[in-house]
Amino acid sequence: MKTIATLCALALFTATAFPYGDAGHQTVGAIADQIIAGSPNTLAHVRALLGTETLEQAATWADDCK
Repeated sequence: MKTIATLCALALFTATAFPYGDAGHQTVGAIADQIIAGSPNTLAHVRALLGTETLEQAATWADDCK
């Protein structure tokens, strides 16, 4: 019985290890885009780093590299 309980607990923790995926990361990036839109200085720095891409588009770069 302990073995079954342990396996069930491990399965639950494993399922939460990858909670966002592309859609979640892009949602967070879109929210960040909206927040920095109100700060011209921050927006200029982000544009200098990303060029024409938005944070929403760039949010999955690291995932794509894996």
